[in-house]
Amino acid sequence: MDRIKFYSDADMSTGRSLQQAEQKLLALLSNPSCEDVNEALEFANILKLFRCGRGLESWSPEYLEKLKGMAEKLKAPMGKFWQGVTDLNFIEVCEQVDWQYKDDFWEEFANHKAWEQVTAECFAQYLETDPLLENIICQKGVVKRYDEALATYMKQRKDCAEVLLSGYLENRKDQRKLYFPGSLTIPDKEKILKEYVESDQANPNYLELIVSAKGKKELPISAQLKYQAKKALAHYWEEHFKHNKGMEFGCSVEFTNVDNPEGCSYKRNGGNIEAKYDQNWVEENLDYPTLLNNFIYLFGYTDSTCESRFPAVSSEMSPMEKLVGVHSESEYRFGIGYQQRHNIFFLQMVAYTNLLAKHEIELERVFQWFFETYLKEEFGVENFKYAKCSSSATVLEKVKMLATEMERVFKQYALYCQDGKINHELLHMSADAEKLSALPSLRERKYIYEASKDCEFAQSLLFSDQAVMGITEKGEKQYSTLYDLITKEEVVLDDFHAFQVPRLQWLIQNHCIIEDECRILRAEPDRVAILKILYDREVVVSGYVQRFQGTLDQMENEGWIRYESSLFSKPEQHYLNYILNQAEYSNGLQLRNKYVHGTYPDDEKTQYSDYIELLMIMTVVVIKINEEFCYRGDAEKEPILENE
Repeated sequence: MDRIKFYSDADMSTGRSLQQAEQKLLALLSNPSCEDVNEALEFANILKLFRCGRGLESWSPEYLEKLKGMAEKLKAPMGKFWQGVTDLNFIEVCEQVDWQYKDDFWEEFANHKAWEQVTAECFAQYLETDPLLENIICQKGVVKRYDEALATYMKQRKDCAEVLLSGYLENRKDQRKLYFPGSLTIPDKEKILKEYVESDQANPNYLELIVSAKGKKELPISAQLKYQAKKALAHYWEEHFKHNKGMEFGCSVEFTNVDNPEGCSYKRNGGNIEAKYDQNWVEENLDYPTLLNNFIYLFGYTDSTCESRFPAVSSEMSPMEKLVGVHSESEYRFGIGYQQRHNIFFLQMVAYTNLLAKHEIELERVFQWFFETYLKEEFGVENFKYAKCSSSATVLEKVKMLATEMERVFKQYALYCQDGKINHELLHMSADAEKLSALPSLRERKYIYEASKDCEFAQSLLFSDQAVMGITEKGEKQYSTLYDLITKEEVVLDDFHAFQVPRLQWLIQNHCIIEDECRILRAEPDRVAILKILYDREVVVSGYVQRFQGTLDQMENEGWIRYESSLFSKPEQHYLNYILNQAEYSNGLQLRNKYVHGTYPDDEKTQYSDYIELLMIMTVVVIKINEEFCYRGDAEKEPILENE
């Protein structure tokens, strides 16, 4: 039977559900009774439907109020039904529930306090049928009533580890809060997790969650458990790929002769990317400023606003990537796009340092020149120090020195911003590591971020392929986003579905799209350009968008955007925290922490990989600090290192 189900007031099925609910209410006008559990649950959904405030366009306000009153009268037969649920019929009633009402059942069971007629013994017997536990334990009252029965059940089931991990550590997609029985102790939970990791039924997604997530007071995750989960995960994938073939993607980087003005070429072959760079150009331009500028203009470490291209951003992840898998609340999220981009940057650094080594040039020596010579000669910055290892140092010695010097660079830069000079005696008195978010900028109002739900909503309507705004009613014009549609086609309001029109009118009222003299919808150029950058990059660098200043002022006055000032933007801060420490993310690489605190890996291959990662980070630090001084010296000056 096609029954009525309420999902949300924004769901596209709501209009059809309202039509069905109207017919149902009119049919029940003379005798609103229910004898069946699914009818009682349908009544509950009808009540939710009318309480959400939505109605059909064809209904007058008076008629809508009449239907709301009829819906409220369903409460009496619903209450009568739930009073009849007892030990005698409880399990039978549970078995009759339609699949679409499984979650509604426990919500209504709790709302009507039906647990008063169902004993703990009967409930424990029901648990033996292996119900979906999450639907039960999202109801706090049910968990409290059947505390011991639920605790006993969970202690007997290894797969309840997944429910524990989901409730305490996972960034849950359905947003329902899970409650756990108070009589389930910490040792009980630890035992469930241990037995789960050791079992053959462990899901790799949950093993990954154990490895990467931070434990909580209610669910501690020991180092031993993480180690066991890591081993179990490696074994799972080893066995999996013996019998299954995955999707292949990769990249390669090569220095060779490239015959084009850009000095580089990119070729995509299936899931693989081939990047080639002009070796002759590099070898003919070995001066230090050019070697550093290559990271901007040849390798693309930053965009035209000196914003690093290293961070992962939500907009580059597909809907599938966002949905698939189990993820911790404190996890740094990224998709295939980020991984491929990172791999190219990584291989660029490997190939570049190898090429420079043939000419007896070390990148750390270039860094030293930048801090100790260039900053002094170009900007008058005295006493900036940078130490490097000898050429004969081991990889371990180099990476440890690099991690230490990076921290010293942050401290010296912060001290200069504070005092206008670097006092090393004062610097030596500071023992705490610099918080990346606290590193200042030499200029005010440097970064622009979204500051309101309206700003976020506008970006979603314009640029998200999940907003369903790029398809006209007749289906003749279909694009993934509204932005693509209105920039490539001529459309008017009448071309759209009824549910889309209020959203379009909202965008018009908020100066995001305009109707021209022919009623054709157009993107408002300046505001939409700003919103597009925010959507794509999650930040706008203010010094490079002066042509939008009037619109920026208006958006700030409306509360849509806010300004902040720091050396690194928030996306850059998040990325650096992911790479360098564990201050923000549970799956962070902790490269700084490992080599400063002596918890680094023993194998040289991993040490070399970490060394390359830190060289990449230090390169971006150099670019960002250089841009600060260049911009302060001349707001129109490009952040290019000049030859002496």
